[in-house]
Amino acid sequence: MLQKKVSTKIYFKHGRLKVRSTEEQKLLKQKEQQEKLKAYRYAMNQVAATRKEYPFNKHSLMLCAQVLTVNPDVYTLWNYRKEVVLQQIEMSKDKEVDDVLITFLENEIKLTEQCLLDNPKSYSSWHHRYWILQRHPKPNWQHEFNLITKYLTLDDRNFHCWDYRRLIINKIGISLCNELNFSTERLNINFSNYSSWHYRSTLRKLDSECLEEELELVQNAVFTDPNDSSAWFYFRWILSDPNVTNEKQEELLESLTQLLEMDPDCKCNNTKMYNNEEKRDMLSIFYSSNRNTTIASTRYLQMYPERQQPHRSIFLDLDRNLVAYGSFTKPHNVHANRNFNENRQNILQMINNNPSTSTREVASELNLSQSRVWRTLHQNRFKPYKIHVSHTLLPGDNLRRLEYWILMAKCWLTGSLYLTDNHFAEKRIMDYEKLKELDPLRSGQYSDYLECAKKAKSCAV
Repeated sequence: MLQKKVSTKIYFKHGRLKVRSTEEQKLLKQKEQQEKLKAYRYAMNQVAATRKEYPFNKHSLMLCAQVLTVNPDVYTLWNYRKEVVLQQIEMSKDKEVDDVLITFLENEIKLTEQCLLDNPKSYSSWHHRYWILQRHPKPNWQHEFNLITKYLTLDDRNFHCWDYRRLIINKIGISLCNELNFSTERLNINFSNYSSWHYRSTLRKLDSECLEEELELVQNAVFTDPNDSSAWFYFRWILSDPNVTNEKQEELLESLTQLLEMDPDCKCNNTKMYNNEEKRDMLSIFYSSNRNTTIASTRYLQMYPERQQPHRSIFLDLDRNLVAYGSFTKPHNVHANRNFNENRQNILQMINNNPSTSTREVASELNLSQSRVWRTLHQNRFKPYKIHVSHTLLPGDNLRRLEYWILMAKCWLTGSLYLTDNHFAEKRIMDYEKLKELDPLRSGQYSDYLECAKKAKSCAV
């Protein structure tokens, strides 16, 4: 990943901007770190010394909260808070509704929310929040569901949110249809999303009825951005289902062959190739085809055989742009409102004033989430790594990567076909030979697969 060349001395690492400093700055930083360490040790020692007290020590509980807001991943302190919560529950077990207990538990939920605003991917914070709600006399599961939906709208790649959502829907009884629609909506916005694809795989078991729908979705993703690996993994999961017939596998093989043989310049969506009249006609046919890209592509060819024929992913691209931006093409600079511009300027100004400022400090100072600060920095070409040769793509790497995924998918497809047809056994052998050339680091693995394929071919003969 390349880094914006504002200064050759600045780089990112583990969420914090680093800068080569003078000896005096290093000493000041060491002193500051020592003071923080001293406060942390005092809090940990205080908790350890009073952990067995009954009732709990309020000063220790306060220190515990202060440490967790700075570092929410100290699971020992979360365990201490769980012990205190159990104390409170024990003290109120003879009361039908204890307002004191409810207030105490609500404060615990607020603490986890404060920690998650600073670190939305904290395992301990998410676990503690759900643990508290399970013991809450009046848990508001609907509020949790609405909150997690909002979180996923802001950052749909946070797998903690997807896992938490799976727990919540079991509490409030959301229908399968609604969850599938939500998953489809998030994927249509961004196909490159491992968490969303995985969540979709947990919603239902594949059967002959839903298989076609899932194949249509994942093929659209693969053809829209064939270099992205997330959809390929979901594609592989679908192909492992026994309901995928041999006829369907052969059809998919033909589609992959067409994708591999496409002109390299046409492997990505490019709606600029078409005028507004053509785009309007495409969307009209797409909507009348119930948003089925395969049917829409066939109808468009029948109605306008003299025109440049679009790849079916173009229909999806036009639809997404129209919904998101109100136009056929995505604007060069899309900002939700004036506050977005102001926040962006403030974030960059703080970084320019003091390059050693952490993203946590910027978020706290501007009253923003840390994820918002990260996104703004990423949009301005700051990346969380120093420049390494391993992060540099060479000319032709994208095409090699595309060819790799297509060959792998073809091998997955021919895995069952070659058992009954010697023709597919020969294709499988050829594909593994090409994979050995494309990916020499795994040549031993492909050699093992080749040996199995050759044995299967000889048995078929």
